[in-house]
Amino acid sequence: MNKAVVIGAGIAGLITARMLSEYYKEVYIVERDELPTAPAIRQGTPQSFHPHRVLPRGHMILERCFPGYTHELIEHGAHTSDAEEMVLVNQFGILVFRPPIVSASSSRALLEWVLRRRLQNIHNVHFLTNTEVIGLMSSEDHKTITGIYTKKRSKNKQEGMLTADMVIDTAGRSSKVIKSLNSLGYTVPDPEVLKVSLGYSTQYYKIPRQMEQQWRSVVSEAQPAKGKMTGMLLRIEDNIAGTLLFSAGGENYPSAKPDEFQEELKKSKCV
Repeated sequence: MNKAVVIGAGIAGLITARMLSEYYKEVYIVERDELPTAPAIRQGTPQSFHPHRVLPRGHMILERCFPGYTHELIEHGAHTSDAEEMVLVNQFGILVFRPPIVSASSSRALLEWVLRRRLQNIHNVHFLTNTEVIGLMSSEDHKTITGIYTKKRSKNKQEGMLTADMVIDTAGRSSKVIKSLNSLGYTVPDPEVLKVSLGYSTQYYKIPRQMEQQWRSVVSEAQPAKGKMTGMLLRIEDNIAGTLLFSAGGENYPSAKPDEFQEELKKSKCV
């Protein structure tokens, strides 16, 4: 097979491109953002500001696709999970344990950057950045998708096309693929929507040097009847602590203002 196109350069897109690189002569990742050359939050992944932790199964998959990625994260300041205990707090008590699998705790921005650099070193994987997918190409009988139409997000807004044997969309909610499929006459399944009314807010703190060795990650489960939000306290690279509060139901969301966030943190007594 000759050419595959992956729409979106998030985690899903990077893993997809990595696997396709073993079966296609050329793999193109088309991303609407101008990808940063260093770990940084970008417009296309606003959720990356909040703490992320790769769960054991996800860690196994990433390590299989990108062998040694954990050690690379640690080399760039991420914190290894086997160096600290984790504390789980809920209405039934407190559990202190060590994660069963060694992983690295880092920001989403650092994780994406490490995986992206790996792909940039694979000879048949190419990035088309600052490029928006504006439509799908199809055969005359509309039975086969044959590529994509693109538009640069620069001043000249240059349009182009890219043929492909396979097109995979990993762009998430911003994707225009469903609209393009409808315009070509394809029947698209109705989406299943689960409204959870979840609100969350995060602040970051520098861990004092005297506390670095005694540090523990904390996950405290919500107790809505007592007005207690769910809270997380996770260490990422460079000894930074990400503190997250979140609440479901739509009535009591954590504030994004630092002073109010501090008061809610004290009130919830969750971390």
